[in-house]
Amino acid sequence: MNFINKTALLTVTSLLLSSLLLSNSVWASDEYVPLKSGEHAVGGVLTTTYQVDNQPLDNTEYLYSIDLDLTVQFDGWGAYGWLEYARSTDAKSVTNRFENTNADAGTAVDKQGKGRAQLSEFYLYGNTDSEGNHGWKVGLSEVTTLVDTSAIANEEVSQFLSLELVNNMTISFPDYALSAMVQDLSWNGHENFGYRLVASSSHGVQDSTDPDEIDKIQSYTELFDVTAKDKGVFGAGELLFKTKVYEANVGYWHNSGSNASANWGLYSGVDYFSDVGNFNLRYGWASAQKEQAEQFYSIAYQRDIAGGTLAGGYTLTRFNQADDVHHLEVYYRKELSDKVFVTPMVQWASGMTLGDWDETNYWLFGLRLEFWM
Repeated sequence: MNFINKTALLTVTSLLLSSLLLSNSVWASDEYVPLKSGEHAVGGVLTTTYQVDNQPLDNTEYLYSIDLDLTVQFDGWGAYGWLEYARSTDAKSVTNRFENTNADAGTAVDKQGKGRAQLSEFYLYGNTDSEGNHGWKVGLSEVTTLVDTSAIANEEVSQFLSLELVNNMTISFPDYALSAMVQDLSWNGHENFGYRLVASSSHGVQDSTDPDEIDKIQSYTELFDVTAKDKGVFGAGELLFKTKVYEANVGYWHNSGSNASANWGLYSGVDYFSDVGNFNLRYGWASAQKEQAEQFYSIAYQRDIAGGTLAGGYTLTRFNQADDVHHLEVYYRKELSDKVFVTPMVQWASGMTLGDWDETNYWLFGLRLEFWM
Protein backbone atom coordinates (compact mmCIF):
# COMPACT_ATOMS: atom_id res chain seq x y z
CA MET A 1 0.00 0.00 0.00
CA ASN A 2 1.61 3.27 -1.11
CA PHE A 3 1.78 6.51 0.87
CA ILE A 4 -1.44 7.93 -0.66
CA ASN A 5 -3.41 4.80 0.16
CA LYS A 6 -2.02 4.72 3.70
CA THR A 7 -2.95 8.35 4.16
CA ALA A 8 -6.45 7.77 2.82
CA LEU A 9 -6.97 4.80 5.11
CA LEU A 10 -5.73 6.66 8.18
CA THR A 11 -7.74 9.77 7.33
CA VAL A 12 -11.06 8.03 6.84
CA THR A 13 -10.46 5.69 9.78
CA SER A 14 -9.75 8.71 11.99
CA LEU A 15 -12.91 10.38 10.74
CA LEU A 16 -15.01 7.34 11.53
CA LEU A 17 -13.50 6.89 14.97
CA SER A 18 -13.75 10.57 15.82
CA SER A 19 -17.47 10.46 15.07
CA LEU A 20 -17.81 8.18 18.08
CA LEU A 21 -16.90 11.11 20.27
CA LEU A 22 -19.95 13.02 19.11
CA SER A 23 -22.74 12.99 21.65
CA ASN A 24 -25.32 11.72 19.15
CA SER A 25 -23.27 8.84 17.76
CA VAL A 26 -24.39 5.22 18.01
CA TRP A 27 -22.95 1.88 16.91
CA ALA A 28 -24.42 0.24 13.84
CA SER A 29 -25.97 -3.17 14.52
CA ASP A 30 -27.35 -6.16 12.62
CA GLU A 31 -30.88 -5.09 13.52
CA TYR A 32 -32.22 -1.90 12.02
CA VAL A 33 -32.41 0.93 14.54
CA PRO A 34 -33.87 4.19 13.14
CA LEU A 35 -31.60 7.19 13.55
CA LYS A 36 -32.94 10.54 14.62
CA SER A 37 -31.92 13.75 12.91
CA GLY A 38 -28.37 14.64 13.96
CA GLU A 39 -27.43 11.07 14.98
CA HIS A 40 -24.54 9.05 13.55
CA ALA A 41 -24.01 5.30 13.22
CA VAL A 42 -20.56 3.73 12.86
CA GLY A 43 -19.90 0.12 11.93
CA GLY A 44 -17.18 -2.14 10.66
CA VAL A 45 -16.00 -5.69 10.17
CA LEU A 46 -12.68 -7.46 9.69
CA THR A 47 -13.18 -10.56 7.54
CA THR A 48 -10.49 -13.20 7.10
CA THR A 49 -10.71 -16.20 4.77
CA TYR A 50 -8.51 -19.27 4.47
CA GLN A 51 -8.96 -21.60 1.49
CA VAL A 52 -7.20 -24.70 0.22
CA ASP A 53 -7.98 -26.90 -2.79
CA ASN A 54 -7.62 -30.61 -3.55
CA GLN A 55 -5.30 -30.12 -6.53
CA PRO A 56 -1.65 -31.34 -6.55
CA LEU A 57 -0.33 -27.78 -6.20
CA ASP A 58 0.25 -25.56 -3.19
CA ASN A 59 -2.66 -23.15 -3.63
CA THR A 60 -3.39 -22.41 0.02
CA GLU A 61 -4.59 -18.83 0.36
CA TYR A 62 -5.14 -16.47 3.28
CA LEU A 63 -6.96 -13.18 2.63
CA TYR A 64 -8.49 -10.44 4.72
CA SER A 65 -10.60 -7.35 4.17
CA ILE A 66 -11.52 -4.42 6.41
CA ASP A 67 -14.83 -2.57 6.00
CA LEU A 68 -15.69 0.65 7.82
CA ASP A 69 -18.95 2.55 7.34
CA LEU A 70 -20.50 5.75 8.60
CA THR A 71 -24.15 6.84 8.41
CA VAL A 72 -25.18 10.42 9.18
CA GLN A 73 -28.89 11.18 9.54
CA PHE A 74 -30.46 14.54 8.80
CA ASP A 75 -34.07 15.65 8.77
CA GLY A 76 -35.74 13.34 6.24
CA TRP A 77 -32.54 12.29 4.48
CA GLY A 78 -29.06 10.99 5.23
CA ALA A 79 -25.58 10.24 3.94
CA TYR A 80 -23.69 6.95 3.90
CA GLY A 81 -19.99 6.22 3.32
CA TRP A 82 -18.13 2.90 3.10
CA LEU A 83 -14.36 2.51 3.10
CA GLU A 84 -12.77 -0.87 2.45
CA TYR A 85 -9.30 -2.37 2.27
CA ALA A 86 -8.60 -5.78 0.76
CA ARG A 87 -5.43 -7.83 0.78
CA SER A 88 -3.91 -8.63 -2.62
CA THR A 89 -4.39 -11.98 -4.30
CA ASP A 90 -1.48 -13.87 -5.82
CA ALA A 91 -1.44 -14.95 -9.48
CA LYS A 92 -1.24 -18.61 -8.43
CA SER A 93 -3.67 -18.31 -5.54
CA VAL A 94 -6.91 -20.22 -5.07
CA THR A 95 -9.14 -17.33 -6.05
CA ASN A 96 -7.27 -16.67 -9.30
CA ARG A 97 -7.06 -20.32 -10.35
CA PHE A 98 -10.62 -21.12 -9.31
CA GLU A 99 -12.78 -18.17 -10.29
CA ASN A 100 -15.84 -17.06 -8.33
CA THR A 101 -14.91 -19.03 -5.21
CA ASN A 102 -14.46 -15.94 -2.99
CA ALA A 103 -16.65 -12.92 -3.75
CA ASP A 104 -14.73 -10.90 -1.15
CA ALA A 105 -11.36 -11.29 -2.94
CA GLY A 106 -9.85 -8.54 -5.07
CA THR A 107 -12.67 -6.05 -4.53
CA ALA A 108 -10.31 -3.11 -3.86
CA VAL A 109 -7.06 -3.12 -5.84
CA ASP A 110 -4.81 -0.51 -7.40
CA LYS A 111 -3.39 -0.27 -10.94
CA GLN A 112 -0.85 -3.00 -10.20
CA GLY A 113 -3.47 -5.35 -8.76
CA LYS A 114 -2.35 -4.74 -5.17
CA GLY A 115 -4.75 -4.29 -2.26
CA ARG A 116 -5.61 -0.72 -1.41
CA ALA A 117 -7.90 1.48 0.68
CA GLN A 118 -10.90 2.44 -1.40
CA LEU A 119 -14.00 4.55 -0.93
CA SER A 120 -16.47 2.06 -2.40
CA GLU A 121 -19.74 3.75 -1.55
CA PHE A 122 -20.79 7.31 -0.80
CA TYR A 123 -24.41 8.21 -1.41
CA LEU A 124 -27.36 10.25 -0.18
CA TYR A 125 -30.65 8.58 0.69
CA GLY A 126 -34.17 9.37 1.83
CA ASN A 127 -37.75 8.16 2.40
CA THR A 128 -36.56 5.35 4.70
CA ASP A 129 -39.31 2.97 5.83
CA SER A 130 -39.72 1.17 9.18
CA GLU A 131 -37.48 -1.71 8.04
CA GLY A 132 -34.61 0.48 6.89
CA ASN A 133 -35.33 0.36 3.15
CA HIS A 134 -34.48 3.63 1.42
CA GLY A 135 -37.04 5.05 -0.98
CA TRP A 136 -34.25 6.65 -2.99
CA LYS A 137 -30.47 6.87 -3.05
CA VAL A 138 -28.03 8.62 -5.36
CA GLY A 139 -24.23 8.59 -5.50
CA LEU A 140 -21.50 5.97 -5.59
CA SER A 141 -23.03 2.55 -4.84
CA GLU A 142 -22.41 -1.18 -5.10
CA VAL A 143 -24.89 -1.79 -7.91
CA THR A 144 -25.20 -5.54 -7.21
CA THR A 145 -27.00 -4.73 -3.94
CA LEU A 146 -29.69 -2.58 -5.58
CA VAL A 147 -31.63 -5.27 -7.49
CA ASP A 148 -32.01 -9.07 -7.46
CA THR A 149 -31.75 -9.12 -3.66
CA SER A 150 -32.22 -12.03 -1.25
CA ALA A 151 -32.35 -12.40 2.52
CA ILE A 152 -30.20 -15.55 2.52
CA ALA A 153 -28.01 -15.41 -0.62
CA ASN A 154 -26.90 -11.86 -1.26
CA GLU A 155 -23.60 -11.09 0.51
CA GLU A 156 -20.28 -12.80 1.10
CA VAL A 157 -19.30 -11.61 4.60
CA SER A 158 -21.82 -13.66 6.60
CA GLN A 159 -23.58 -15.82 3.98
CA PHE A 160 -22.25 -17.77 0.97
CA LEU A 161 -18.69 -17.00 -0.11
CA SER A 162 -18.94 -18.12 -3.75
CA LEU A 163 -19.91 -15.39 -6.20
CA GLU A 164 -22.60 -17.51 -7.90
CA LEU A 165 -24.57 -17.60 -4.64
CA VAL A 166 -24.28 -13.84 -4.19
CA ASN A 167 -25.21 -12.56 -7.66
CA ASN A 168 -27.09 -13.81 -10.71
CA MET A 169 -24.31 -14.66 -13.17
CA THR A 170 -26.24 -13.56 -16.27
CA ILE A 171 -26.58 -9.92 -15.16
CA SER A 172 -23.81 -7.64 -16.50
CA PHE A 173 -23.44 -5.58 -13.33
CA PRO A 174 -20.92 -2.73 -13.23
CA ASP A 175 -18.57 -2.40 -10.28
CA TYR A 176 -19.04 0.29 -7.60
CA ALA A 177 -20.54 2.94 -9.87
CA LEU A 178 -22.31 6.28 -9.95
CA SER A 179 -25.97 5.36 -9.71
CA ALA A 180 -29.48 6.32 -8.69
CA MET A 181 -32.22 4.08 -7.29
CA VAL A 182 -35.88 4.65 -6.46
CA GLN A 183 -38.20 2.06 -4.96
CA ASP A 184 -41.62 1.76 -3.38
CA LEU A 185 -42.20 -1.52 -1.55
CA SER A 186 -45.85 -0.68 -0.88
CA TRP A 187 -46.81 0.60 -4.28
CA ASN A 188 -49.87 2.89 -4.23
CA GLY A 189 -50.72 1.65 -0.75
CA HIS A 190 -50.74 -2.03 -1.76
CA GLU A 191 -48.80 -3.75 1.01
CA ASN A 192 -47.91 -6.79 -1.12
CA PHE A 193 -46.64 -5.03 -4.25
CA GLY A 194 -43.57 -2.94 -4.96
CA TYR A 195 -41.06 -1.85 -7.59
CA ARG A 196 -37.43 -0.81 -8.00
CA LEU A 197 -35.81 1.31 -10.71
CA VAL A 198 -32.01 1.61 -11.03
CA ALA A 199 -29.80 3.58 -13.40
CA SER A 200 -26.01 3.72 -13.25
CA SER A 201 -22.91 4.16 -15.34
CA SER A 202 -21.88 1.00 -17.18
CA HIS A 203 -18.36 1.36 -15.72
CA GLY A 204 -17.45 1.50 -12.02
CA VAL A 205 -14.33 2.01 -9.92
CA GLN A 206 -12.74 -1.27 -11.04
CA ASP A 207 -13.97 -1.08 -14.65
CA SER A 208 -11.87 0.55 -17.38
CA THR A 209 -12.89 1.53 -20.89
CA ASP A 210 -9.43 0.39 -22.03
CA PRO A 211 -7.64 -2.21 -19.84
CA ASP A 212 -4.43 -1.61 -21.86
CA GLU A 213 -4.23 1.96 -20.55
CA ILE A 214 -2.95 1.31 -17.04
CA ASP A 215 -3.61 4.88 -15.83
CA LYS A 216 -7.33 4.47 -16.46
CA ILE A 217 -7.79 1.37 -14.32
CA GLN A 218 -9.14 1.82 -10.78
CA SER A 219 -9.30 5.57 -11.39
CA TYR A 220 -11.82 7.90 -9.75
CA THR A 221 -11.03 10.42 -12.49
CA GLU A 222 -12.35 8.00 -15.08
CA LEU A 223 -15.27 7.08 -12.82
CA PHE A 224 -16.62 10.63 -12.99
CA ASP A 225 -15.97 10.91 -16.73
CA VAL A 226 -19.40 9.50 -17.61
CA THR A 227 -19.17 10.60 -21.27
CA ALA A 228 -15.94 8.70 -21.99
CA LYS A 229 -15.74 6.59 -25.12
CA ASP A 230 -17.27 3.09 -24.77
CA LYS A 231 -19.16 4.04 -21.62
CA GLY A 232 -22.89 3.56 -21.48
CA VAL A 233 -25.72 3.06 -19.03
CA PHE A 234 -26.74 0.13 -16.87
CA GLY A 235 -30.45 0.15 -16.06
CA ALA A 236 -32.84 -2.25 -14.35
CA GLY A 237 -36.52 -2.35 -13.49
CA GLU A 238 -37.96 -4.82 -11.00
CA LEU A 239 -41.43 -5.73 -9.75
CA LEU A 240 -41.84 -7.28 -6.30
CA PHE A 241 -44.53 -9.27 -4.57
CA LYS A 242 -44.36 -10.20 -0.89
CA THR A 243 -46.39 -11.94 1.79
CA LYS A 244 -45.55 -13.06 5.31
CA VAL A 245 -43.93 -16.25 4.02
CA TYR A 246 -42.27 -15.29 0.73
CA GLU A 247 -40.85 -12.43 -1.34
CA ALA A 248 -40.63 -12.67 -5.13
CA ASN A 249 -39.19 -10.45 -7.85
CA VAL A 250 -39.01 -10.34 -11.63
CA GLY A 251 -36.89 -7.88 -13.54
CA TYR A 252 -35.33 -6.62 -16.76
CA TRP A 253 -31.84 -5.15 -17.14
CA HIS A 254 -29.88 -3.47 -19.93
CA ASN A 255 -26.19 -2.54 -20.24
CA SER A 256 -25.03 -0.45 -23.19
CA GLY A 257 -21.36 -0.29 -22.13
CA SER A 258 -18.48 -1.87 -24.01
CA ASN A 259 -17.53 -4.04 -21.03
CA ALA A 260 -20.90 -5.85 -20.84
CA SER A 261 -20.77 -9.61 -21.37
CA ALA A 262 -24.39 -9.33 -22.51
CA ASN A 263 -26.51 -6.33 -23.50
CA TRP A 264 -29.82 -7.20 -21.85
CA GLY A 265 -31.59 -9.92 -19.93
CA LEU A 266 -34.37 -11.08 -17.65
CA TYR A 267 -34.20 -12.42 -14.11
CA SER A 268 -36.42 -13.61 -11.28
CA GLY A 269 -36.07 -14.81 -7.73
CA VAL A 270 -38.03 -15.85 -4.67
CA ASP A 271 -37.27 -16.16 -0.95
CA TYR A 272 -39.51 -18.55 0.99
CA PHE A 273 -39.52 -18.60 4.81
CA SER A 274 -40.80 -21.63 6.75
CA ASP A 275 -40.44 -23.51 10.03
CA VAL A 276 -38.08 -26.01 8.36
CA GLY A 277 -35.77 -23.34 6.96
CA ASN A 278 -35.49 -20.56 4.40
CA PHE A 279 -35.17 -21.11 0.65
CA ASN A 280 -34.01 -18.98 -2.27
CA LEU A 281 -34.55 -19.72 -5.97
CA ARG A 282 -33.06 -17.66 -8.82
CA TYR A 283 -33.23 -17.73 -12.59
CA GLY A 284 -31.60 -15.55 -15.23
CA TRP A 285 -31.42 -15.33 -19.02
CA ALA A 286 -29.19 -13.02 -21.04
CA SER A 287 -28.45 -12.13 -24.66
CA ALA A 288 -25.02 -13.65 -24.16
CA GLN A 289 -22.06 -13.07 -26.45
CA LYS A 290 -19.58 -15.84 -27.30
CA GLU A 291 -18.65 -17.99 -24.28
CA GLN A 292 -20.59 -15.79 -21.86
CA ALA A 293 -23.28 -16.78 -19.35
CA GLU A 294 -26.61 -17.28 -21.09
CA GLN A 295 -28.76 -18.98 -18.43
CA PHE A 296 -28.47 -19.22 -14.67
CA TYR A 297 -30.27 -21.38 -12.10
CA SER A 298 -29.68 -21.49 -8.35
CA ILE A 299 -31.22 -22.87 -5.20
CA ALA A 300 -30.13 -22.07 -1.64
CA TYR A 301 -31.24 -23.24 1.79
CA GLN A 302 -30.59 -21.79 5.25
CA ARG A 303 -31.61 -22.92 8.73
CA ASP A 304 -30.63 -22.04 12.29
CA ILE A 305 -29.45 -25.17 14.07
CA ALA A 306 -27.37 -25.99 17.16
CA GLY A 307 -26.67 -22.35 17.95
CA GLY A 308 -25.49 -21.53 14.42
CA THR A 309 -26.62 -21.23 10.82
CA LEU A 310 -26.40 -24.16 8.39
CA ALA A 311 -26.73 -23.34 4.69
CA GLY A 312 -26.22 -24.98 1.33
CA GLY A 313 -26.55 -23.79 -2.24
CA TYR A 314 -26.22 -25.10 -5.80
CA THR A 315 -25.89 -23.16 -9.06
CA LEU A 316 -25.93 -24.10 -12.73
CA THR A 317 -24.57 -21.59 -15.24
CA ARG A 318 -25.07 -22.32 -18.93
CA PHE A 319 -22.85 -20.56 -21.45
CA ASN A 320 -23.12 -19.62 -25.08
CA GLN A 321 -20.61 -21.92 -26.84
CA ALA A 322 -18.99 -23.20 -23.64
CA ASP A 323 -19.52 -26.00 -21.11
CA ASP A 324 -22.00 -25.74 -18.26
CA VAL A 325 -20.58 -24.88 -14.84
CA HIS A 326 -21.95 -26.47 -11.66
CA HIS A 327 -21.10 -24.99 -8.27
CA LEU A 328 -22.02 -26.22 -4.79
CA GLU A 329 -21.29 -24.66 -1.39
CA VAL A 330 -22.15 -25.72 2.16
CA TYR A 331 -21.27 -23.70 5.26
CA TYR A 332 -21.97 -23.58 8.99
CA ARG A 333 -21.71 -20.17 10.69
CA LYS A 334 -21.20 -20.28 14.45
CA GLU A 335 -21.24 -17.36 16.88
CA LEU A 336 -18.19 -17.42 19.15
CA SER A 337 -19.13 -14.19 20.92
CA ASP A 338 -21.43 -11.25 20.38
CA LYS A 339 -19.16 -9.84 17.65
CA VAL A 340 -17.10 -12.84 16.47
CA PHE A 341 -18.25 -15.57 14.07
CA VAL A 342 -16.48 -18.58 12.53
CA THR A 343 -17.62 -20.33 9.35
CA PRO A 344 -16.15 -23.58 8.03
CA MET A 345 -17.22 -24.26 4.45
CA VAL A 346 -16.71 -26.58 1.49
CA GLN A 347 -17.18 -25.88 -2.22
CA TRP A 348 -17.34 -28.17 -5.24
CA ALA A 349 -17.44 -27.17 -8.89
CA SER A 350 -17.47 -28.91 -12.24
CA GLY A 351 -17.17 -27.75 -15.82
CA MET A 352 -14.28 -25.27 -15.70
CA THR A 353 -10.90 -25.36 -17.38
CA LEU A 354 -8.64 -24.13 -14.62
CA GLY A 355 -5.38 -22.28 -15.14
CA ASP A 356 -2.69 -24.25 -16.96
CA TRP A 357 -4.27 -27.69 -16.60
CA ASP A 358 -7.49 -29.36 -17.71
CA GLU A 359 -9.00 -30.30 -14.37
CA THR A 360 -12.79 -30.02 -14.66
CA ASN A 361 -13.71 -30.86 -11.06
CA TYR A 362 -12.35 -29.46 -7.83
CA TRP A 363 -13.02 -29.26 -4.10
CA LEU A 364 -12.24 -26.26 -1.94
CA PHE A 365 -12.15 -26.23 1.85
CA GLY A 366 -12.32 -22.93 3.67
CA LEU A 367 -12.60 -21.14 6.98
CA ARG A 368 -13.92 -17.62 7.47
CA LEU A 369 -13.67 -15.43 10.58
CA GLU A 370 -15.70 -12.24 11.13
CA PHE A 371 -14.81 -9.63 13.76
CA TRP A 372 -17.58 -7.01 13.97
CA MET A 373 -17.35 -3.60 15.59
